[in-house]
Amino acid sequence: MNSTEKFEYTQYSYYIKGIGLAKMEKEYSDGKKETLELTEIMTIDEWNKRQ
Repeated sequence: MNSTEKFEYTQYSYYIKGIGLAKMEKEYSDGKKETLELTEIMTIDEWNKRQ
């Protein structure tokens, strides 16, 4: 969906050496919070099979 709305937020990103992004937290100016978190580590072949 295209939108011209602008959102301001603070983002905290947590990385694991050799793995990459493990967790990302966003706190929006309206008080909303959003968290994305790594739940499974898989090989590229396993990932491609899910596509």
